[in-house]
Amino acid sequence: MDTTPQPMLQIQLLGDLVVPCPGGANARFETRRAASLLAFLAVHRRRSHPREELIEMLWPDEDADATRIRFRQVLSTLRRTLESACVDASDLLIADRVSVRLSADVSTDVSQFEDALASASRADTAEARVKALRRAVDAYGGELLPGYYDDWVLGERRRLEEEYLTALSRLAQALSDAGDRDQALEYARKAVRLDPLREESHADVIRVLAADGRIAEALRQFRELEQVLWKELRAMPGAEIQTLIEPLRSAPTLVFAPAPVAETAPQPGTPVGADAPRREIPIPPIGGMPARLTRFFGRQTEIETLSVLLTSAIDDETSTRLLTLVGSGGLGKTRLALEVARRVAAHFPGGVWFTPLTDVGDASLLISAIADSLRPGPPPGGDLWEHCLTRLGGGRTLLVLDGMEHLVDEGAQTVRMLLEQREELTCLVTSRRRLNLGGEQDYPVSPLPAPNEFEEPDLAALTPSMQLFLDRARQVSPQFALTPANQATVAALCRRLEGIPLALELAAGWAGALTPAQMLPRLSQRFNLLVSRRADMDARHRSLRATLEWSCERLDPELRQCFARLAVFRGGWTLEAAEEVCEEPQAFDILSQLGQHSLLVTDALGEVIRFSMLETLREYAWEQLLPDEALPLGRRHAQWRQALAEEAAPKLTGPDQILWLDRLDAEAENLRAALHWRNHDGLGRSQEDNEAGLSLAGCSWRFWDVRGHHEEGLKWLETFLTYHDDDVPTIARIRALEAAGSLELARREPDRARPWLEDAVAAARALGDQKRLASALCSLGECLCDGDDIAAARTAFDESQALFQSTRDHFGSARTLAGGARIALRSGDYQDAQSLADRSAAMHRIAGNLKGMAGGVHMNGVAALRLGDLPTARKRLAEGLLLWRQLGDKLGMRQAQADLDSCV
Repeated sequence: MDTTPQPMLQIQLLGDLVVPCPGGANARFETRRAASLLAFLAVHRRRSHPREELIEMLWPDEDADATRIRFRQVLSTLRRTLESACVDASDLLIADRVSVRLSADVSTDVSQFEDALASASRADTAEARVKALRRAVDAYGGELLPGYYDDWVLGERRRLEEEYLTALSRLAQALSDAGDRDQALEYARKAVRLDPLREESHADVIRVLAADGRIAEALRQFRELEQVLWKELRAMPGAEIQTLIEPLRSAPTLVFAPAPVAETAPQPGTPVGADAPRREIPIPPIGGMPARLTRFFGRQTEIETLSVLLTSAIDDETSTRLLTLVGSGGLGKTRLALEVARRVAAHFPGGVWFTPLTDVGDASLLISAIADSLRPGPPPGGDLWEHCLTRLGGGRTLLVLDGMEHLVDEGAQTVRMLLEQREELTCLVTSRRRLNLGGEQDYPVSPLPAPNEFEEPDLAALTPSMQLFLDRARQVSPQFALTPANQATVAALCRRLEGIPLALELAAGWAGALTPAQMLPRLSQRFNLLVSRRADMDARHRSLRATLEWSCERLDPELRQCFARLAVFRGGWTLEAAEEVCEEPQAFDILSQLGQHSLLVTDALGEVIRFSMLETLREYAWEQLLPDEALPLGRRHAQWRQALAEEAAPKLTGPDQILWLDRLDAEAENLRAALHWRNHDGLGRSQEDNEAGLSLAGCSWRFWDVRGHHEEGLKWLETFLTYHDDDVPTIARIRALEAAGSLELARREPDRARPWLEDAVAAARALGDQKRLASALCSLGECLCDGDDIAAARTAFDESQALFQSTRDHFGSARTLAGGARIALRSGDYQDAQSLADRSAAMHRIAGNLKGMAGGVHMNGVAALRLGDLPTARKRLAEGLLLWRQLGDKLGMRQAQADLDSCV
């Protein structure tokens, strides 16, 4: 029987601050500072705290004499809170004239967590240690005091989280040593989920997986760590975990399996279950595999994933027995399949057989091709089907069928029958189309990663696409080398070739005749450059054009025609866009078929499916377009993109702002294409086209502003404003003039912005458009304020405010309030600036305009910073930074972070 005295009050600090009351309710705190004080006393409940120390904690940067009375008030409210939670609470809060502490009758989940850790450290047996560590892990209910950002909270939060992660690591290791690796893995992965950037947690997962013989999964875990570190920190894993993973790389992956179950009862003392010895499976002969003549680069994640998919089928009857690598021509499906087959060969004692199908012209010859690849071949006049069943029935067997896209319609049934009649057979297929058989697992093959445009040169050189290009270039020209002079050009080549292995190899084949700088401009006619004269390459791979023709010549005429029309899109499109621009009512069916032929890629953007194609494929498709289709198709595309921009423009200041910004982000390449068409590509361009281009650019400026494309936006606006007749004021011209000025202002160039905005005001007055005039005046006021012409700015804002009020434009009124705050900041009236910024932010909040809210909150924080109110400044600027991040506004984020850094 447990005789341990129970505490009078149990306070929860981890995951949330909870003080339970009788009846199941939680105590409510009258002030935030009362809650913070109780939390501090509870975390440090084993000692008394001087009042001066507590006052300094609650009111940093304020005079201690002025805050003593306020501290007594906080103590009183805290007593009332404790009394609501505990009937006999008079002794829980012990305070005298010098210090304050909590009674020993108060317990917390933090103390339970720490006590359990101490017990684990004192434990003299493995069982007791595991038991104490489980108690500690169970007691940790989440991060300390979420939502509290006091300096002491942040420090304690980091300390407790690190102790929790260490406890998870110790528990995982102890369970693994005890043979309970499933539980060990669960705790190790819990640590990774909590902090995906912590290398020690990934190392724990890798150790447990390796100890359990799951080498491929351990390598995949390391790959996940590499990806998350690079994505979040632009860093590579450290030396310690590299040392841990190195032996696993050199070990034959997945060559160990449990010892077979004995047919008779085991002898006494024979290990069974998890303790049974493991045996090494001898690697069987591999039949008909092409020899490795060149090095293989990248694809480690794909190889490990595919290896797991294929080998899991051995022990799980419901797992994959038919795995199809699908992708367009030139992506390296065959080479990937060969590498995977060699990796998993140990698991297929019946053999690994390779059947090339490129030259098989008819599905009726499929079984003959398979029979020919099996060694020894069938006897003359023998039954090919029976021969295949016999050769594929000698235990677990892997059959690689390479290049099956042209045989799918009729040949898929042959594959199905083989799988049905030989239960130990697994098929690995490469194809530009899936077979559409039950139980088929398709695996899309993507291009190799290409270097990022802003990647460090040394890291760019490590990307698989650059490694492949360099290796093949050196085969042609041994003296070829990557140098500081050509490194950026080679990286640009790999980006332009989109990491397509065949394209990279064909381009590298010219290294003896052309430098990378000479190759790059020739890629505008890539199909002429990317040709090989190698005798050992099959005809469809001797040029990029031949590879694509192999895919497209098997399409029905209707599919080929729609494929060509889709080339008008850049960067992707939706089903609705294809229906409208391509004038294709059956677009859904056609897009599905093109996707099945690996000519399109699908991706989900929120609730919308988007389609796209590699730029190489798009250029080839555009070449197939009939000459009389290009002009009307381009015009329909430009009209569609303009309608989208005009629909989006008013939504970019409302509650659906982020939704529309993301949608416009997805259509950014289509915007560029439409602007190019209006500017250059529209043969016989008219004034109507110029006006449409001006309108399209003017409608897009808020997107360019928020997402950081200021220079690009200005280039287009200036281009179309140059075409426009200055003497003819139109809505499109006014909007474009204001847009140009606003983008210059966002770049902190008020002197360059002012002429544009003054022209916008003049054009709006001439046209008599009060709404446009109010907006242009407000933008001009912002410009004049930033240029320190305060009197003129105030005049502009006053006129703008009157016009906005007359038209009941609440968004515009919120803008002028922000303008007033801007003037107050410039004039040193910081309290007035805070008041106006708050009112502006409130009006924007009602309208759902996050950008306006962010601007108002940010200005409030700047004003507080100027007043020396650092706590308010930090709070407001942090809130503004969060809003800028939600918007994806790079300039806003940069400025908010800089202002936050000043709050020291």
